[in-house]
Amino acid sequence: MFGRAPKKSDNTKYYEVLGVSKSASQDDLKKAYRKAAIKNHPDKGGDPEKFKELAQAYEVLSDPEKREIYDQYGEDALKEGMGGGGSGAHDPFDIFQSFFGGGNPFGGGGSSRGRRQRRGEDVIHPLKVSFEDLYNGTSKKLSLSRNVICSKCKGKGSKSGASSKCAGCQGSGMKVSIRHLGPSMIQQMQHACNECKGTGETINDKDRCPQCKGEKVVQEKKVLEVVVEKGMQNGQKITFPGEADEAPDTVTGDIVFVLQQKDHPKFKRKGDDLFVEHTLSLTEALCGFQFVLTHLDGRQLLIKSQLGEVVKPDQFKAINDEGMPMYQRPFMRGKLYIHFSVEFPDSLSPDLCKALEAVLPPRASVQLTDMELDECEETTLHDVNIDEEMRRKQQQQAQEAYDEDDDTPGGAQRVQSMALSQIKNQSQLNSSGNMNNSTGYTVHVSSAYDMGMAFGVLMLILIIVLVAFSCSCCVQEPSNHPITNQGSSIANRGSVVIDIGLNEATLASYSKLLYSQRKLQHTGNDSQPFCCSICLGDYEDNDMLRLLPDCGHVFHLKCVDCWLKQHSTCPLCRNSLVPTPLPESSC
Repeated sequence: MFGRAPKKSDNTKYYEVLGVSKSASQDDLKKAYRKAAIKNHPDKGGDPEKFKELAQAYEVLSDPEKREIYDQYGEDALKEGMGGGGSGAHDPFDIFQSFFGGGNPFGGGGSSRGRRQRRGEDVIHPLKVSFEDLYNGTSKKLSLSRNVICSKCKGKGSKSGASSKCAGCQGSGMKVSIRHLGPSMIQQMQHACNECKGTGETINDKDRCPQCKGEKVVQEKKVLEVVVEKGMQNGQKITFPGEADEAPDTVTGDIVFVLQQKDHPKFKRKGDDLFVEHTLSLTEALCGFQFVLTHLDGRQLLIKSQLGEVVKPDQFKAINDEGMPMYQRPFMRGKLYIHFSVEFPDSLSPDLCKALEAVLPPRASVQLTDMELDECEETTLHDVNIDEEMRRKQQQQAQEAYDEDDDTPGGAQRVQSMALSQIKNQSQLNSSGNMNNSTGYTVHVSSAYDMGMAFGVLMLILIIVLVAFSCSCCVQEPSNHPITNQGSSIANRGSVVIDIGLNEATLASYSKLLYSQRKLQHTGNDSQPFCCSICLGDYEDNDMLRLLPDCGHVFHLKCVDCWLKQHSTCPLCRNSLVPTPLPESSC
């Protein structure tokens, strides 16, 4: 079997772990393992490593073939593959449970690490139903595809039922990937191994089941009849237990249909009650009405008012037992509410007004005398759409606020021109005053006051100009030259450089791509980030990303563009500046 005899190694360790001699019988091994395993079980506060060593030692020594190889060559020979596989390849908890026949040696709830079947996911489907379906009840037949355990290999995936541990995940079925959240911040994420699809085992191509191709499950179509009972509500669930996808060592989940109630052009529903809108003319509201309403089950309901009854605008009337059937109590129903609105005529002729005034109750308004009318101001009413009027006013106020906040360059010039004009006018007045009143004391005092005011205005203008000049000197325009070439000149000038970010043209020169394209370019790279380091939102396949040059970091387009407009550095490696933009041809 080997090209050379394996090297001999220590062949006493397993006996020492179990506390037996090399001549111990199988009964002695069982007693020793039982006593030591119960004592060192992790659920009873034992040492997990010691428990694992006990299981490994018992697994080898309880197998006559492996024990013979171990006694002759030691542990290394088993690791090299002699005896049908290496030692320690099985779960110590599986060995413990198989030793006790799957029972619980402790009594009560049993081991928390005992292997239990996980539950499969439920499959949820939306089911659109009409008002008529919910009122009368209905049934719908739906054809679905689902996975079932392969009948040929019984869910093993291979002809012989054997499988080997996945090398990609070391049999765990999971891989760990790392994504960067920011400077000196990383996050570890677990995801299913893509080599074994989370099963933790692989099957030889020659040994794959011909029916399921090693997938352990096959697809089948099944027709389900969904019964919608009378009075069911929007969002109510109809469950088919155990009809979801099957998988090995998994409790099959349920198929769940969620009812989605479609809108009706006439009826509205609130609980078990129905609501209908109906418009009456002014004549019908005052003199009586009669109309026919077609119900959800096709019945014709005659709805009419009582003799002499007047219906007011926005009035509600109810009909008992004509609402929705109550769920699981179909002979009990809610109410049917009718909301009336009254349509008034646009105008009336003078003759018709007089005729109506003769039959209607007298006016309640106070009659004014001619003298009182003369003291009042007459007004004119006009029609208005109040919603449109309020919207227009809000837009006008927003525009005025924007105009006030708009800091235009011409503002300072207008201030200067107004000040100079004021100084000129004051000078002209002072000159005329001196010529006409050369000996007047009051005129000289007024001229000195005016000159002082003019000097103050000039000083204010000078301060504004100096502040504006100093601000313009501090802010440096972004340059396309490398920053290393500017260092000496900036240092010589002694200026302060303020990082003001990148402009639109520079941002447009950086490459952008879909996340699906990024994944294709980095297939197999487990450290590839799964989320944007700025917003921490997971990437979707149709997300547009911005690729920064040199550092190669990617971010959501909308996130990184906002960042780069304020900072000229990569959000992830903040200590390095973004390199010179790529030429447009490379994008």
